Amino acid sequence: MHYLGIDIGGSFIKYAVVDKNYTIIKSWQKPTVGFDAVQDFYDYLCQGIDCSAIQRVGVSVPGVIDKSSKILSKAASSLESICGTTVNTEVMKRLNVPVKTLNDGKAAAYCELKMGNGRNSKSSAYWIIGTGIGGCICLGDKIISGENGIAGEFSHIPLSITHGKICGIGHVASASALLAAYNGKVAAAYSVTDGKVICERYLSGEPVAQQVIDEWCLHNVMGLYTLTVTFNPEVICIGGAISEETWLTEKLRDTYYQVSSRFNKLITTRIVGCKYTKNANVLGAIWYAREGDIVSSLPAKELYT
Repeated sequence: MHYLGIDIGGSFIKYAVVDKNYTIIKSWQKPTVGFDAVQDFYDYLCQGIDCSAIQRVGVSVPGVIDKSSKILSKAASSLESICGTTVNTEVMKRLNVPVKTLNDGKAAAYCELKMGNGRNSKSSAYWIIGTGIGGCICLGDKIISGENGIAGEFSHIPLSITHGKICGIGHVASASALLAAYNGKVAAAYSVTDGKVICERYLSGEPVAQQVIDEWCLHNVMGLYTLTVTFNPEVICIGGAISEETWLTEKLRDTYYQVSSRFNKLITTRIVGCKYTKNANVLGAIWYAREGDIVSSLPAKELYT
């Protein structure tokens, strides 16, 4: 039998079918489309999926997710309509197989803790770069969700507070922030919709791409350093599709170690890429659907925003 993973992101929905050894047999993706009617979104999510050979489905989704798979907080604008819905129920009635759902950062942690670069660590954290900055913190093999389930929502690490509203680091350190920063400095005809194009232009020596990526790396390092002095894990794994650019993960690591602080001689936290890069979320969701819960937290409360 096979297993299906679905990773719902603000920009794309990714799918993977794996065997019992988590070997990917088939994978595909499609753009995330915002729908006013929530039923239309779930119809779109499950459209065309053949579950005749699927034993279980694991779903990864951004935001705070309670034990019943109810989405308690809004994430990307394209996913606002599904806030308050129970993912397991909606997907199960369309695919007719057992479904389990968890937060996307925690899904990446499940994957890396069990199969990847967080395995056997005493403490670890996961910095997942996408439309926002997702993440997770772990002690041993236990995921720490916190009192209300918001631990690891790194996009909301405050940079400033203006008119009573927090501006979080996701506004400057996410993949979507990288696109916005680059497109804000080039002519419309030269704008891009994929961060990998900016990476290609950086490597070719384009000055705008180099300036933007240098600044973007500093923004991410602010978040990584905040995470270090708050939790001081043994390892921080950087994930998301952009982490496939191994040179960029190395640049983030090098920038992190070059920052001067009074703790330079004390910090031993390692900065590495997720072993499973863009597939960590979807593989972790499948692992969760098959094997069960390793989250250590109190139940999340109703936190609609």
